[in-house]
Amino acid sequence: MKILLIKSGEKGSSCLLEDGSYAAYDKNPMKLINDLCLLHGSTMQGRKDAYSILMNRKRKAPVLISEHSFEMFFPVLSSTDTKEMLWLSYAEIWMFKQIEEHVTKVYFISGCEADVPVSRRTLKYQIDKCKEYQEYLLDKEKAVF
Repeated sequence: MKILLIKSGEKGSSCLLEDGSYAAYDKNPMKLINDLCLLHGSTMQGRKDAYSILMNRKRKAPVLISEHSFEMFFPVLSSTDTKEMLWLSYAEIWMFKQIEEHVTKVYFISGCEADVPVSRRTLKYQIDKCKEYQEYLLDKEKAVF
């Protein structure tokens, strides 16, 4: 089951799944994302370092879980404070719209939705970084083959 959203919980993480249910994990979001990266032969830090080097950016780096499926999570709140984390799955977002000054509703491909405590502009900026990274990697792949 695909994870759409990962947020800090009282004792770990809470994840919104594609069927609309929530799953609780006793790992903080960083540990959970690191474990997802390890399933694909890398680490979260390795993925963040690669993004920083390739895109010449460091702040709130998206984390590419799999270069084959382009499964990628990006932070919308803190990317370092495990008590204030919220990560979204880039590939699972269908659309989003601002509903309050600092609240944006995210609609996922599966039909689920979530209110995210950031402005539409901030969310769009993070999504654009993911899109730019995906396009960069696809262009590099075409150049090699």
